[in-house]
Amino acid sequence: MKARESNVSFTSHSFGQGVRFKDSNLFLANHGDGSPRGMHLTVLNSYRVDSYTSKTSESYVHHNAYKAWGNRNDCTTFDFMGEDGDNYTGASFGGMEVGPANVLICGCSAPQSYGVKGVKGFDYRLKYNLFVTVTNRTTGKNSRVWLTNYHPKTSKVSVEECIMVKIADNRFGILYETQDNAGRSSVRYMVIDGSGKKVFSRILGKGTLGYNPFVTYSKGYLYWCYYNPFVTYSKGYLYWCYSDYGHGVVVNRIAAL
Repeated sequence: MKARESNVSFTSHSFGQGVRFKDSNLFLANHGDGSPRGMHLTVLNSYRVDSYTSKTSESYVHHNAYKAWGNRNDCTTFDFMGEDGDNYTGASFGGMEVGPANVLICGCSAPQSYGVKGVKGFDYRLKYNLFVTVTNRTTGKNSRVWLTNYHPKTSKVSVEECIMVKIADNRFGILYETQDNAGRSSVRYMVIDGSGKKVFSRILGKGTLGYNPFVTYSKGYLYWCYYNPFVTYSKGYLYWCYSDYGHGVVVNRIAAL
C-alpha cells in the first residue's frame, strides 16, 4: 500500500488533528489558527479513493492522483476570537469521535465569544473550561456544551489538557487535567453520551496526564501512557511505571464505566 495526499481538509496552522472512518464516511477535524480559525470539521460522505495514471508533472500527480468522490460538508464547530493566523488561540484540541447520530469534538478553552459565567474573551490570563461540540451527521446542526463551569477570572482551577476516547457506540470517556493557582495538578474523568450530556464524573487523584499522552480503550478499561524523564517511582493511582537510566514511561489504567 502506498500513501498519497488528498487535499480535502485545510486550516492554517493546524495544532491538532482527528481522523475517523465510520459507515463509509470520512471525518476530519482540525484545530486551526486561521482559514478557518477554530475547531473545524470536514465530512466526506460515501468516501472512496480511486487512482488513475497521468504523464503530467510530478506536482500535478502529487495533488491530483487520488480523487475523492462523495458529498463534502464543512463547518467550524467552535470559533476562536482573535486575528486570523494568530498562533495563540486560547484553546487546545482533545479529540474527535463519531457516534450513531453526532460527531463530537472535545477541547478545553477560554470562554471565547460564547462566554462562561458572563465572561467572554481568550486572554491568556483567563481560566480554561472543558467543552464538547456536537454536530449532527445528517443535518450538520451544531451545538456546544461546556462540561465544566470554572469562573474564567476568579476560579482557582483551570482545565489544562483533555483527551476523549470512544468506549461504546454512545459513550465517550474524557480524561482531563486541572491545575490550581499553586500549580498542583489533578486528573479527572468524565463520561458523556452522544448528545454531549454528562453521564458521570469523578476525580482520579493528584497527578498529570503528561505531555502528549497516548490513550486507548480495551475490555472495560482506559489506558494512557506518556514519557516522563523524571519519573523513577510509581505510587497512588499510577498503574505501572518503567524506568531506564532515570527515564520513565508511565502507564495508567482506570475502569471506563
